[in-house]
Amino acid sequence: KVDAIDKINKVTPKTEAEELADAKAKAKAEIDQAAKDRTAAIEGMNNVSQEAKDEAKAKVEEERAAGNKAVDEATTVENVETEKTTAIDKINKVTPETGEKDLAEAKEEAKEEIDKAAEDKIKEIEGNTDASDKEKEDAISKVEEEQEKGKTAVDNAGTEEEVTKEKEEAIENIENVTPETGEKDLAEAKEDAKKEIDKAAEDKIAEIEANPDASDKEKEDAISKVEEEQTAGNKAVEDATTIAEVGTAKDTAITEINKVTPKTEAEELADAKAKAKAEIDQAAADKIKEIEDRTDISEKSKEDAISKVEEEQEKGKTAVDNAGTEEEVTKEKEEAIDNINKVTPGVETPEEVTYKVNYDGNGARGTAPFDSNKYNDGDNVIVLGRNSLEKSDYTFKGWSTSKYATRGEYQLGDAFTIRENTTLYAIWEKDSSGGDFGFTGGWTSSKPSIETTQVSTIPSTTKQAYIKGYEDGTFRPKENMTRAEVAAIFTRLKTNGAEPNVTSNLAYSDVNSTDWYAKYVGYVTENNLMKGYEDGTFRPEEKITRAEFVTAIARYNSLTSADNSFADANGHWAEGYIGAVTTKSWIKGYPDETFKPDNNISREEVVVIINRMENIDVEKSSSNVVNPFKDVDESLWSYKDIIAATSSKN
Repeated sequence: KVDAIDKINKVTPKTEAEELADAKAKAKAEIDQAAKDRTAAIEGMNNVSQEAKDEAKAKVEEERAAGNKAVDEATTVENVETEKTTAIDKINKVTPETGEKDLAEAKEEAKEEIDKAAEDKIKEIEGNTDASDKEKEDAISKVEEEQEKGKTAVDNAGTEEEVTKEKEEAIENIENVTPETGEKDLAEAKEDAKKEIDKAAEDKIAEIEANPDASDKEKEDAISKVEEEQTAGNKAVEDATTIAEVGTAKDTAITEINKVTPKTEAEELADAKAKAKAEIDQAAADKIKEIEDRTDISEKSKEDAISKVEEEQEKGKTAVDNAGTEEEVTKEKEEAIDNINKVTPGVETPEEVTYKVNYDGNGARGTAPFDSNKYNDGDNVIVLGRNSLEKSDYTFKGWSTSKYATRGEYQLGDAFTIRENTTLYAIWEKDSSGGDFGFTGGWTSSKPSIETTQVSTIPSTTKQAYIKGYEDGTFRPKENMTRAEVAAIFTRLKTNGAEPNVTSNLAYSDVNSTDWYAKYVGYVTENNLMKGYEDGTFRPEEKITRAEFVTAIARYNSLTSADNSFADANGHWAEGYIGAVTTKSWIKGYPDETFKPDNNISREEVVVIINRMENIDVEKSSSNVVNPFKDVDESLWSYKDIIAATSSKN
């Protein structure tokens, strides 16, 4: 009783300040207790690292202190209560991190730092003025290698400590990369190597010039080869990117220079042939691989195409073997490679029907022309001449598909479209006065015995050009030669370029006195070098055949008839002329051992043959001469012959 009364008597009203102070003390006590309880709860958590627990407990303490401070700063009891409640809520929300989120973030941050270090290093390398482009490229590649290696190591790290370690190691490796600037040493090595190559070339040239067994031409060729190897070696040295490559290039060049020895023309030709055949073989191998790789054709089509390639390959190599000059070797090689590259496998179709053209003499003696071609339906057929066919007291009028026709449907050179196997019959017209004159004053129609004709020549100290180009600045080497152009050539050869003296009137219906070729046609006719046809024409614009051309050569040189070695010229009206001229090796047959007498002949082939016939030194005659023709390149096999033929020389 006494105590109760005592307590009652002690109760006195409190001021607002005292009420606020009591509220704050009570609030802070509750905050402290909440922090203590949360700390104990965190410490008791499983599957959480101690580091994470410690960080969480520190966060609890941080929230406790902040709550107490907010309570101390409150100015009303109500504010105290609010700050207390907020602080306890924040304390209770503190939860330790499991570690996975922090590790992933640490890895991303580490890789970003590695990327930034690599970016900065690359900029530094690119701005290095002492390093070559190659050295910069190598250094940047090394930076990128260390960058990727470091990021991979970071990805594989199991803890944040390992992440930090791998990151720092990667950045250090990146920063240690520097370009290897050996450019100065490389430049010095190149200069030294080129000096050694030049010295080797100089010594070799001196050795060649002192060789008593080599001709001037053989020495010139060998020296050119040395200079070629010297130039190639110096270029290889200049292109080298390391000192080791410089040494290899130098040694190779000196070895090749020392291998050079003067070669005879025969050896040069043999080398050219071997090289040409190797190129043909390579072209064939490449083409065969291309065919074999095709997926859109059958095996049969592939086999057929490969057989064709091999056929062109062998034909080309045989032609190369038969070539008499390096120019001919080049020509045959290029033709073979072109033919190989033109081979294209076809889609298999039913076997094509082909047609033949047969020529029937229709009662005449001699040999009818033979057409070995197989024609597809719709092909154009070019009609052949009568070959050696003759019929006493009759004149040949052409060919007809009717044996009993009275006039010829087709003449030499005419064309018709073939739709079936066709026989063309020779059509003969009875002469009113008798006698068989075949070509009236024209090409001999039987095996000839060539007459000797004296033709005066005009002496000159200068060898005049015997052929000209065209007004448009071209020579047109591949274009076939006309009869008028050949007449001009043989006239210029006989007169050495002087104006021809023609005493008789022209008797050809297709040659007018105002035509540019009139004087030449008149000259070759008057001097029995060329003649016209039985119909009274000369056909100046008609392309001359190989048979007609060799006939003019034979008459020009007063050759006598000789045996012919070509099967396709047997029985031909120009057989004896062909034998006479080919014996001189001025003109040759084809690799398949044919002469093809009725084929045309190109302008470049004509000048090559004439130069051989006239024994013109094409090397000398073409030297120091400006090439006037825009369509004649030095790479052309007939280049020197064309220049020699169109130039005048003392």
